[in-house]
Amino acid sequence: MLTRRKDQLEAEFSADQLYTRQVKNDVLTYIHHSAVIERLNQVYGHGNWSFECLDVQFLSQEIVVKGQLQVPKATYSQFGCFRSQGQTFSTGEAIKAAASNSLMRCAIMLGVGLYLRNKQAPEDDVVAAHSEAELMSQRQNNYLLQIMKNQNLSTAEVDQFCQHHFGCSREHLNKQQASQLIGDLNKGLKIPEAA
Repeated sequence: MLTRRKDQLEAEFSADQLYTRQVKNDVLTYIHHSAVIERLNQVYGHGNWSFECLDVQFLSQEIVVKGQLQVPKATYSQFGCFRSQGQTFSTGEAIKAAASNSLMRCAIMLGVGLYLRNKQAPEDDVVAAHSEAELMSQRQNNYLLQIMKNQNLSTAEVDQFCQHHFGCSREHLNKQQASQLIGDLNKGLKIPEAA
């Protein structure tokens, strides 16, 4: 039964459920959140799984949602993010987009659409690739360490947040990401406790 369910969750999507978009020099193949919902309904049945937003953070240039997907005998939590990238969206649309991103990240933990990530270079829709940006300065790092000390934040909590939010640990933040994190922490961003 579990093997059958795992196979159903990890099954490839049909071509009409796949979308592509240009990301730098690559083409990223992805699925829409409605395909994820359809897959969860097919595998677990309507009403036998749930998703809820546990927290919504309004940051300087994006909205971050911590969502929780609950399926029989398991619960998964992930951060989802929405960046407007210069376009105008209502707050409701932005929260919905961040929540959809969170749902999809939770579903990937079950294997839904994971094969798409394995076929291409890992690309996080939250931030640009780290290789193209200079790492944060020693001054930024020292300032972050001081904020962490002042706010009683552990390295594990900040690293977990950075991993979910930026796709890397605190030490590997680039200058722009470090500036954003410093600004958001100074504005009162609450980092969840490490799991």
